[in-house]
Amino acid sequence: KAAIVTVTAAGRTYTRELDSPIGNPTAPLAPSDLRAKFMSLVTAVLDQPGAEALWTTLSSIERAPDINGVLSFLKQRPKS
Repeated sequence: KAAIVTVTAAGRTYTRELDSPIGNPTAPLAPSDLRAKFMSLVTAVLDQPGAEALWTTLSSIERAPDINGVLSFLKQRPKS
């Protein structure tokens, strides 16, 4: 369950609740929304090509023979 409460400058209170907020197992993000969220977070640390490469690597991780592809990203320096 998720809830948000907003109080206006005039003192009015507005509340909105969701039993199944978007992004949980009963209401998963659409693939395009998941990718957009991933990219918005990861590009704060990696440049765009690095973020794209990590997305591609993680998107196919179940087919990877080992995790070396993922581990290589841990060796990269964050963008400055």
